[in-house]
Amino acid sequence: MLPIAVRAEGVRRAGVVGGAEVALLDNVTLSVPRGRFTAVTGPSRSGASMLLRCLGGLDPVNAGRVLAGDVDLALLDEARLARLRRERFGFVAKERDLIPSLTVRQNVTIPAGVDGRTTDGAWVEAVLETTGLAGLQTHRTAEVPPSVWVRIACAKALVRRPEIVFADPAEGSHRGEVVVPGEGIGSGEHEGWREASRVVLPLVLREAATRLGPAVIMATHDPAGAARADTVVSLCGGRVAGVLSNPTTDRVRALVAAGEDGAGGEETPA
Repeated sequence: MLPIAVRAEGVRRAGVVGGAEVALLDNVTLSVPRGRFTAVTGPSRSGASMLLRCLGGLDPVNAGRVLAGDVDLALLDEARLARLRRERFGFVAKERDLIPSLTVRQNVTIPAGVDGRTTDGAWVEAVLETTGLAGLQTHRTAEVPPSVWVRIACAKALVRRPEIVFADPAEGSHRGEVVVPGEGIGSGEHEGWREASRVVLPLVLREAATRLGPAVIMATHDPAGAARADTVVSLCGGRVAGVLSNPTTDRVRALVAAGEDGAGGEETPA
């Protein structure tokens, strides 16, 4: 059995939509093991993004609990929670958090430098190799295409040796991520980022989980991207509608459709 990096136990999270309080997450239980890639998918407003925020300690839960290893996130004050995010979590940033005047390698190593840590050269090389950046590290970020920006964002999330990597292409920057303001590429400036993220992100995260060993969890509405994962968790209306191992694109589509129809999905939740 692989060690569990993060797990949700009966998690509930409420929010206000259209002036009414609704359950964004409703009794969600799942576990994400190290060395495995988990995709969370579902229709719009399924709760996938909120689940990643709760697992990553970005939003509190109203009931149940989230544990990173054996640490209950609800028992940490904001300072200790921020420290845990910096030391144990990696968040895939967006294009506005990349500095175009810096080289690929400089962008990748910013998180370690800002933290004042000594960068492990061998680990940096492994991260660059795994994310497909080894031959591009001296290129200025402004000179490479959006597909490379996605790889840089993944490498930034990995460079501090996180136990868990969170990726949500629909979300913006996360607390705990290292951002150097004032020179970013600019959110929405390049239309290629979204398409590159859809295609490239699952491929890179697949390699990262397999070769570098963190737990990887990604929120996505794309069945083909979800099919790159080891396990797919389908949410609908904030509840786990089904879990799928050894996914294919067609099986992911069927899993999500079954959840929307209220029929439930296959297999036992992770």
